[in-house]
Amino acid sequence: MLDSCHICGASLMKLHGTVKCVACGAVYENLYSNEENVLLENAFETLANTSFEEAEQLFCDLNKNYPENGEAYWGCLLSKYGIKYEKDYDGTMVPTFYKVPDSNMIEDSLLKEAIHNSTENVAHYFESEAKKLEALRIEWVEKASKEPSFDIFISHKSDLEDDSNRAKDIYDALQKNKLRPFYSEESLKDKVGEKYEPYIFQAIEKSKAMVLYVNSPEEVESTWIKNEWHRFAKLVSQKKKVSNSLIIICDGFLAKELPKELAAFQCIEVSNGEDFMPLLLLQINKILKLAKKVNTKKNSKLATQIALLSIVAVAVISIILLVQNSNRDDISSTTNNSSILPSSTTIDSITLEQTTLVDTSATSTSENTSTTLDETTIITDATTTITTDVSTSNEETTVIVGTTTEYTTEYTTEETTQITL
Repeated sequence: MLDSCHICGASLMKLHGTVKCVACGAVYENLYSNEENVLLENAFETLANTSFEEAEQLFCDLNKNYPENGEAYWGCLLSKYGIKYEKDYDGTMVPTFYKVPDSNMIEDSLLKEAIHNSTENVAHYFESEAKKLEALRIEWVEKASKEPSFDIFISHKSDLEDDSNRAKDIYDALQKNKLRPFYSEESLKDKVGEKYEPYIFQAIEKSKAMVLYVNSPEEVESTWIKNEWHRFAKLVSQKKKVSNSLIIICDGFLAKELPKELAAFQCIEVSNGEDFMPLLLLQINKILKLAKKVNTKKNSKLATQIALLSIVAVAVISIILLVQNSNRDDISSTTNNSSILPSSTTIDSITLEQTTLVDTSATSTSENTSTTLDETTIITDATTTITTDVSTSNEETTVIVGTTTEYTTEYTTEETTQITL
């Protein structure tokens, strides 16, 4: 039995045979093994610490070992979208987006797996909660889309005065060089009363480079700092940012003391308050030039692809029009040719359907005669039985037989007109 909610940590209560969280509304019914519960608790604890990439990996590993664990799929979904439940003014736990993904949560395969591998009540909770979260996501996307793009994201520990002052110096220097830096204390000062996280995430996504300022190895591992550089490093690995676009300023310690994940990036070691700005500006300008070059190449490639698609579309439309015109000409020709009938034939009534049957007088001036009208016209007397296969693509076949004649025809796409004399 669970002691507290996996998602928000609040107390649980039993209601109509279902265990429900009193704060965020999460529903629990599935009974997992002890090992599964331990793994779930570890993954959700990591999620609660806003270590989203790490939590997502833990949930993915859990799904591989326990593919029928719906709660693990749900946790993986929350991690992917950077969602954490936090306490509101009234004590309830409400979702907060730390990321602003472009993909639709309702259509995500993780949600479908969570629903599929859960009991009815739990699946209903996942489905209804996902709709609420998707509405919030759309709201955040609209807000974030109105924000400007930046050249450089400055990551620092804002609760340390010395770090904030040095980060402000970097911000001022970059602005003087006509660059557009993101520095939270300045860039978010008009967002009073709002959650900062989606704006920070969007700034990381849009920035071409990141400057990470730290004055000890421990700061690199602090939750907020780690989230920022980890997200940017992941974008670099996905080739969404140019290589070496993350610059780490190690103030007072050596670069070799950094975590292994940062070993591949540029580092500037600073000691005794030396001026590192000239070197930093030099490296940033190199990154921005490379980013511009890469972006130009991507745009050129995209323009070429669009041009090729346009040519293909025009060619396809032209072929369709040619085929349509050709069919119209064939139909017109068929109509004109198939209207020819013997002059001595008297037609009393005609009914046009898929097979047209015409009753006329019992006399015909044509006996034992075969004449070709358009594709095939066959006239026989009353004692002949004919079986023939006629295959046409764009023409009608007219058959005139005697009153006791049996006639069988097979055709493709066109009508057969049978006239009984």
